[in-house]
Amino acid sequence: MKSTLIALPLVLATASFAAAQGNPAATKFMENWDLNSDGVVTVEEATEMRNNVFYSFDSDENGVIDDEEHVMFDEARANDIAEMPKGPGRALIQMIADGMSKEANDANGDGTVTGPEFEAGAANWLATVDKNGDGVVTIADFAM
Repeated sequence: MKSTLIALPLVLATASFAAAQGNPAATKFMENWDLNSDGVVTVEEATEMRNNVFYSFDSDENGVIDDEEHVMFDEARANDIAEMPKGPGRALIQMIADGMSKEANDANGDGTVTGPEFEAGAANWLATVDKNGDGVVTIADFAM
């Protein structure tokens, strides 16, 4: 099963931008989530990627990630986090990964996550990474 980094990244200052560029978590997030490679992750791109992630873990293709499928999804997110160097960037990646958990996306509390529930969380999820509040994520949003 494809493991997609659930990880995520505007220029606050030249020094912080340079630091963010050296952050492997920020780089990997931008490579995966910036679908048109313009240096900006929009809500539309986040929504599309979240749909891709959702359907890659919906192994029985029934539109629901159940407990068994969530175990695989949780393991994939944990593996992505474990691959990142320790430090503040890793903590941000953990927060981003947590935003894709069952607890964060099971809107009706029935113990499963549907495609529409997962998609509906895209804007709020992206906002947790958007440090300057401009509605998009760039590499500089990963500056610490």
